[in-house]
Amino acid sequence: MKKKSNLKLIYKNSENCQIFFNKNIFLKKNITQILKPITKKNPVFVFVDKNLHQKMNLKLYCKKLEKELGAEVFSIKGGEQVKSLSYFKKYIDRIFSSGVTANSFIIAIGGGTIIDLAGYISSVIYRGINFISIPTTLLASADAAISCKNALNLRGGKNQIGSYALPKYVFIETTYIYNFLPSRYFWDGYAEIIKHGIGHSKKLLDHLKLNKSKYLKKKVIKNLNEIEDNEFKEDITKVLKLAIKSKVDLFNEKNNELQPVYHFGHTIGHAIEIATKHKCLHGEAITIGMLIALEISIKKNKLNKGILILSRKLFKKYNLPITLDKKIFNKKIFLKAMHKDKKYFNKKNYFILMNRLFKISNKLISIDENYYLNLLKKYIV
Repeated sequence: MKKKSNLKLIYKNSENCQIFFNKNIFLKKNITQILKPITKKNPVFVFVDKNLHQKMNLKLYCKKLEKELGAEVFSIKGGEQVKSLSYFKKYIDRIFSSGVTANSFIIAIGGGTIIDLAGYISSVIYRGINFISIPTTLLASADAAISCKNALNLRGGKNQIGSYALPKYVFIETTYIYNFLPSRYFWDGYAEIIKHGIGHSKKLLDHLKLNKSKYLKKKVIKNLNEIEDNEFKEDITKVLKLAIKSKVDLFNEKNNELQPVYHFGHTIGHAIEIATKHKCLHGEAITIGMLIALEISIKKNKLNKGILILSRKLFKKYNLPITLDKKIFNKKIFLKAMHKDKKYFNKKNYFILMNRLFKISNKLISIDENYYLNLLKKYIV
């Protein structure tokens, strides 16, 4: 599979992020050839998802990080529990005890929660030290690793404490974003990709609609034969390239981290995650959040109904559930989470809506609680 060209994010005309595809960063020799010239002799702290540490057999890789970079490696089991003040305090204390400097590097290897924790810690030490992100899931590759946003959760809420800071480098290895997790976690990443397709990228949306790759008909990706496997790697690299390129263009054009498309579907989606105690994954939750936001947009902004129909087709095509199991949903917790949303003020929830295809509104619209609850009901079965 040929290597793809690199991308560059620019934040506030001063911070730069280089995004590299398929550099074989998990080959031990590339610790010396790629990472060492970047970190030089500065202190290095590595956060690695314990699940991957075991499944990818990263024991020797981590020892090489320690030997070649002098790194201190923290092996942590990923999940929403790590995005907490207790984990933050534990690891920032360990980093300072080890002798962090303003030129130090923090490296995150894992999914979105590991990247959020490590990214937030790096953003607040001396008001920001060097951060390298190595995402190992589709969702993290398309979202957390390049979003410029880092956040922790407080009790009953989502992303309530956070910062805006770019990593210095992002390394994306498309071979690794499906091999070491259940297929459900892979499909989960397509929610954010579809969001950017309908939200602002015609090239991405066209590919998602026309894509006829054979792996799309197999919910379990590990059962691919050699031809299907090669096709998969080629296609997912193209999908990620289009998704990230669309995000880079939007980001660099507006030079604004608060693009409304980033948050589309997340008001309801985040509350669903919390109300199901994260049994509903992030992408699955914002899928339902987007469907409800589209329904509200039809009512409030006279959005073409065809966009809702198209979105449903895409979610089904990419194996994302469009209903929620009532057995795992707690309405009381859901409402508490809605009231802790950052767009909740004056005792009202405000939503980001769509004006038309490829155009998410900059205007926040207040929506009555009973109205969005009635919409949500039909998605809970």
